[in-house]
Amino acid sequence: NVVHLVLARIEGAEPGTKGLSLFLVPRVRINEDGSLGELNDVTVPSIEHKMGINGSATCVMQFGDEDGSIGEVVGGVEHQGIRQMFHMMNAARIGVGIQGLAVASAATSARSSTRASASKAPASSSSRTPLRPAFRSSSTRTFAATSWQ
Repeated sequence: NVVHLVLARIEGAEPGTKGLSLFLVPRVRINEDGSLGELNDVTVPSIEHKMGINGSATCVMQFGDEDGSIGEVVGGVEHQGIRQMFHMMNAARIGVGIQGLAVASAATSARSSTRASASKAPASSSSRTPLRPAFRSSSTRTFAATSWQ
């Protein structure tokens, strides 16, 4: 089941961002016994054609065109949608930063192991400069600290 986080305004809410609430809207409704029920009237009418990051799909979502879409207010708190969404996005930014650090560290480790193996070759065939042992050990510690997945 796919679950969407949706910012929407409840009837009677004040205008602007202060009136937005955050809803959890599943693609398939959940029955009382926890099993999957009927579709929740959530559709994707089109996928956006965009420039830039193509690995991240952007699409138009439609909720409740036929019989209404049912969602739950996140945390049971109305009119706090923007605050909740930014809290979630800040946590996601930290995760993306950690992933970037892990990729950079892995690339550095791969480069240092390539240089280390090149330094073991005969001097006449190696034109690379081997890394100092202190740098090699610090990059290994960084990689170990960021390899949490």
